[in-house]
Amino acid sequence: MKAATDLVARLTVGTGFSPSSRCRDKGLAKAWDAYFLTKTRNIGFMGGESMDELLLHDCRAADVDGDLGYTLTSDENGAEKIQLIESHRIKTGDVIDSRCCDGVWIDEYGRRAGYNVLLPGEGEKTMRIEARDFIYLAERNRPDELRSMTAFIHALNPLQDLYEIIAFAMTSAKRNAEIAAVLETPTPHDTPFNPRGFLVQAAQDASGDQPAVPAQYVTYDQIVAGGGKIPILKPGEKLSSHVHNHVPPEIQMWSEFIIRGIAAGYGLPFEILWNPEKIGGANTRMMTGLLRARLQQRRASLIFPKLNRVRYWLLSRAIKAGIFPFHPDLPHVDWNPNFMDMTVDAGRESRERRANVQSGLDTFTGFYAENGENYIEAELPKRREEIDAQCAQAEVLSKKYPWLTPEKALARIAILSAGGAELTVNSGTGAADPPAP
Repeated sequence: MKAATDLVARLTVGTGFSPSSRCRDKGLAKAWDAYFLTKTRNIGFMGGESMDELLLHDCRAADVDGDLGYTLTSDENGAEKIQLIESHRIKTGDVIDSRCCDGVWIDEYGRRAGYNVLLPGEGEKTMRIEARDFIYLAERNRPDELRSMTAFIHALNPLQDLYEIIAFAMTSAKRNAEIAAVLETPTPHDTPFNPRGFLVQAAQDASGDQPAVPAQYVTYDQIVAGGGKIPILKPGEKLSSHVHNHVPPEIQMWSEFIIRGIAAGYGLPFEILWNPEKIGGANTRMMTGLLRARLQQRRASLIFPKLNRVRYWLLSRAIKAGIFPFHPDLPHVDWNPNFMDMTVDAGRESRERRANVQSGLDTFTGFYAENGENYIEAELPKRREEIDAQCAQAEVLSKKYPWLTPEKALARIAILSAGGAELTVNSGTGAADPPAP
């Protein structure tokens, strides 16, 4: 299960997310984004963890513990930090108020008003943190639930059964393998083979030029020293072992059944966790589509709520401190992944997206965002520089060749820059034109 939680966490978070503020003041939006990225490089309270590192932990903790939280606080130097609160620290503790249930304070309408956090090293003593200063993260099964359970709650008993079956079969195999031989003797309580040992070769007298050879004995200690047990039985006693002739195939069948149920309850396609090499053809695309939908669901419930809260908190404090002016578009932001999402055939899908851009069905902004890039900030300035250089070169060619207008020169440069052939250029400008320079 650790492998499953690590895999889903890596696929959910990847290499992190970058904000793209939708403020109408483009300069202010760019400054907001840069400020957030700078502040979240060491936003963790305990060890200066980055936001990406904490997001990975959030995914694992939500799966294993069911929920977790963060307090919006500051360190001893006044720098904004978020402090991790593990699931076991959100508890009622020494509070006897009926409005505090499972560590969550509720108001008269049953809504969350605060969280009770256990103070480390002080027994059951707790402290209330208001909801405005706390980020609670969980994949909720119901909108009105106060606390959430681990995503593997359905898997605990089946996994225990499977591990016990495997452990019993393994123990039986080890017991059978450790017996090397059986010794039967009328005196089982005496030293086996008598003190001298068991005769394995009789003595030989000297003959001719060959010297005499003494008898050779093997003691009981020498036999068992090489590994393996030799039980000692009385006459008439018998040592029998129970051999499992049908357990291995049954274990395989039970394992697949149990893991399929675990994967289904976790929201993952079964084939992702068990025998992925058996997926083929259209099934691969279906499994990838289901996995991508699951990852988007986790980002919507775990990743984006936290990023939005932390961003709004950091920028609000910066506005209050006079670092930025207030703008009503402060809450509006998009989160772009710094990585490519799950796909079956990256090459083919990339060609399809480029074709959609060329046909007008998609935009350059959306195309680059799916690849984890920012078209407006990174690619658009490069394209502007390239177009300006092409226009300047077209003017130079037009002055050098009077028969070549700037428009035609620019068209030839654009086609050649895109990999077109010279024949295409000439045919596209008309047969009456002189050959291209």
